[in-house]
Amino acid sequence: MKLLAIFLISTLLASAKVKLTEKEQAFIKAHPQIILGTGDTWEPYSITKKDGRVVGFDIDILNLINRATGANFVEKTGNFSTILKEVKSQKIDGLSAIIKTKDREEYLNFAIPYTSSEIILFVPNGNPLGIDSFQSLVDKTVALQLDNNLHLRLSKKFPLSTKILWCDSTLDTVKAVHYRKADATFGVESIFHTLFQNGLPMLDKAFVLPQKVDLYFAVRKEYPEAIDILNKGLLTISDEKIMRLKRRWLLALPEPTINWRLIVSIIAVSLVSLLIILLINRKLKQLVAKRTHELNELNKNLEKIVQERTQKLQRANQEIHKSLSHASLIQQTILPNSAILSAFTKESFIFWKPKDVVGGDIYFIDKLSEDELLIMVIDGAGHGVSGAFVTLLVKAIQTQIISDIKAKLLEPSPAKILEYFNKNIKNILNQNRDSKSNVGFDGAIVYVHKKSNKIVFSGANIPLLVVENGKLTTIKSNRQNVGYIRTKVEQKYKEHTLTTHSNMRLYIATDGYYDQKREDGKRMGKSRFYEIIEILSSKPMGEQKKELVELFSTFISRYIQIDDVTVIGMWF
Repeated sequence: MKLLAIFLISTLLASAKVKLTEKEQAFIKAHPQIILGTGDTWEPYSITKKDGRVVGFDIDILNLINRATGANFVEKTGNFSTILKEVKSQKIDGLSAIIKTKDREEYLNFAIPYTSSEIILFVPNGNPLGIDSFQSLVDKTVALQLDNNLHLRLSKKFPLSTKILWCDSTLDTVKAVHYRKADATFGVESIFHTLFQNGLPMLDKAFVLPQKVDLYFAVRKEYPEAIDILNKGLLTISDEKIMRLKRRWLLALPEPTINWRLIVSIIAVSLVSLLIILLINRKLKQLVAKRTHELNELNKNLEKIVQERTQKLQRANQEIHKSLSHASLIQQTILPNSAILSAFTKESFIFWKPKDVVGGDIYFIDKLSEDELLIMVIDGAGHGVSGAFVTLLVKAIQTQIISDIKAKLLEPSPAKILEYFNKNIKNILNQNRDSKSNVGFDGAIVYVHKKSNKIVFSGANIPLLVVENGKLTTIKSNRQNVGYIRTKVEQKYKEHTLTTHSNMRLYIATDGYYDQKREDGKRMGKSRFYEIIEILSSKPMGEQKKELVELFSTFISRYIQIDDVTVIGMWF
């Protein structure tokens, strides 16, 4: 058996993707298995099946590391207090899915973080108590998980009158909030997995903390080579692969399929849904007419009938709200990770706010290589549900575009990408002069080549705003939109090439921000919006976003938001 293990390890080392030092290779041969312990209540990072197998987000990450390095990192689950004792007594080699603390650094070496998540306060649907900050937790009950270092640290920041309900697992904390035994709970994006897997309704986000929580793999101090191997393995895992694993395990969403059959299915489901809504609406009209006649004839039990109808409408409204909330979650998951843009810029910000629960504005940020980035901002036809259908169609085509670029079938040219969108939308929806549908979008596409400081821009009714030394100029776009009936199939779009420098700031914005009514009831307008961007451009990008959001909030506090909003700022 020992000879077989040595043979297998030698085979894995030979096929490893990363270059290991002689010490690291010797360590792997001397340690056929490196055991990392974790808590048995930390789903979906580690999930113990009935047959004893351990699966989950952490396992998939470790498997990728093993394939890249030839090592054999495995996980052991159990009571976390017991796991800690086994590490300290050297019965197992390290820990996974842990937060870095000073006391743990005394006996463990930590690899680089393998995932980073926002810390969110979750509350019951509708946030009935209006919780929006730590101070709002005065006299409230917060459900927290035992053996959760993050929860232990957060509990020290609560107001003195805040009550804590300690629970054994994440599932127990969300159940406590759902059944109103607690008013709130803190968690990360993995809570969505717990809700979906246990058939619980969505919880609302009350607020997000400014700091994020990083999770690490850690190994005993005696094994420094193990940390080097882990780090080398982690660096081979792309951001795209991390996002796929998060979709699968943390958000419990299916892996997206990229093919034209999906587009046809989406359109077919949309049409069937519309037909069902029309039939239900017709049936409801008939029912209302019948009830009205009965009321006019009898005029009895009026209050009871009104109450019954009100309850039906409330139930219908709740179902619609749940469906839209899930649709919003799905739309948000196809948005890119802002960290991709941050990695290519000195500073940047993204302000995205749909008019309704779902919207017609969407943006994509794709890393093509170590030096190439592609940014797309799309303002689709309509907003709400109709706009969201357009974004799904655009997403499907965008995915094919990126695939073709990486396969060298399409140049990363913004103008050619707009032409590709235009032809495919018109072909898929068969939009011509006799067509009843008229769907398309305004858009802006920027190609970034970091090494040469080159920016290439092309737009369809959305310009690129450039601020140099405090002065704003606009790089004009084509006036023609994309996909609409009036746009020709062979429409060409103009490209502009710029060289970036340290005094230059770039902005892309859809018309939703400057079309909004101000306090005096008038539209803000492009000119005033450009003046504001010019004034804010000298400040850090984070402050720019904060002031833009605060200004827009004052507008919609007086007048309802009239369109979806997207504003992106970049300093290369």
